[in-house]
Amino acid sequence: IILVVISLLSGLTVFLISNALFGKKDEPVEIDNKVDINDSNVQILYSYVSYEDKNQKNEKFIKEQSVTLNSFSNSEKFYYALQFVQPDDLSFTGELTEEKQKIYLLPDKKVKTYMQRYFGPQVTYKADDTITYTFDFKINNKNIGVLNYSDADRGFKIYFTGLEEKNDNADLVQPYYSELVSAERKEDNSLELTEKVIYTEVKEENGIYEVDIYKDYQKKRIIEKKTNLTLDELKKEPISIEKYKATAATVTYLFKVYNNSYYFYSSTISN
Repeated sequence: IILVVISLLSGLTVFLISNALFGKKDEPVEIDNKVDINDSNVQILYSYVSYEDKNQKNEKFIKEQSVTLNSFSNSEKFYYALQFVQPDDLSFTGELTEEKQKIYLLPDKKVKTYMQRYFGPQVTYKADDTITYTFDFKINNKNIGVLNYSDADRGFKIYFTGLEEKNDNADLVQPYYSELVSAERKEDNSLELTEKVIYTEVKEENGIYEVDIYKDYQKKRIIEKKTNLTLDELKKEPISIEKYKATAATVTYLFKVYNNSYYFYSSTISN
């Protein structure tokens, strides 16, 4: 019996050693967390931070080195949250201003929903400021609304004062150019978007243009200086970020999850 046990133990030991030395090794599995930038969630979230003001992307995320919830002023919170407002959210109160403009009501619960959609559950805001905002839709052929909070109505009373059309004649050289280049899902299911940005400065004298390309908003780190350009040359070869992606600044946006929806958490610029 002792000999049998010793033989079994010896055989098992030899097997384990041989298997450890010569057995097939499992290669580590690399998990690809990349997300297609054309994914609907990615495009929606990128629209949050590339929201345009008068046909030009708002500067906050490409100007400030680091942005978190605490970086936003009260008016900025409204600027980004009110982009979600739809005409059906407004109801006519039956009241008119002294100038005979109809007064509408936007319930505070709607505003709170949109604030949390953009900034997450920790957002707070002051409702006692007068806010002037240009909506993406028109009411009575006007889109510039003035909002004032009404305690009695638990919402914001809005009347529309004018019309601001988007400018279709964009400048030949924009002050900055940006492009979404990648998206990645993190272990906690948050989404990280990466954007490339260049900044420009244009000088013109007697019909001859000089365009400086920078990798920082302060215009201290130059990438390229383009000189002796005519208007026709600029039109023929417009400035494009494609040429400068390798040297452009990088903006990284992080979106976290709350109630199965993504909200803006932070952004950083690296040069």
